[in-house]
Amino acid sequence: MTTKLSAVRKVEAGKGAGKEAVPPKKDHPAEKSTITVSLWREAAVEPLAIGEMVRVTHVRASNTEYGVQVNSTNFTKIEKQLSHQELEVAGVLKDGEGAASSGFFQVLLACGETLMIDEGLWDPSFDAAIQEGILKLRAELEGKKIIKAAM
Repeated sequence: MTTKLSAVRKVEAGKGAGKEAVPPKKDHPAEKSTITVSLWREAAVEPLAIGEMVRVTHVRASNTEYGVQVNSTNFTKIEKQLSHQELEVAGVLKDGEGAASSGFFQVLLACGETLMIDEGLWDPSFDAAIQEGILKLRAELEGKKIIKAAM
């Protein structure tokens, strides 16, 4: 992993700013990179799910023997990110068909990935479309959960 350095520039602090006047550094890691994030205090109790897309701001980065690690601060914010996608659905596993009654259906995508959808969001017309072949859905995802779906 390489780090790009910006040019040296003179920064003038406002009157009475002291050490607090350091400009913030915005670092955007390369796409598909992995950074360990340790959440502490209030940030640690934020409900998150595996695979959920989030944006974490106001963190402190440090270099360790394991690479770059990020720790939360008193000001850390976690924002859940929604993604809009076109999905190709190959099948659905409903309650009573091998799944425990959970109120959710498992949706099998043509690529082999599995998502969850609330049974109330599953339209019966989706079943007919699957019988004819691959169902194409416009969906809004929150992690691995479909929260809106339409053909």
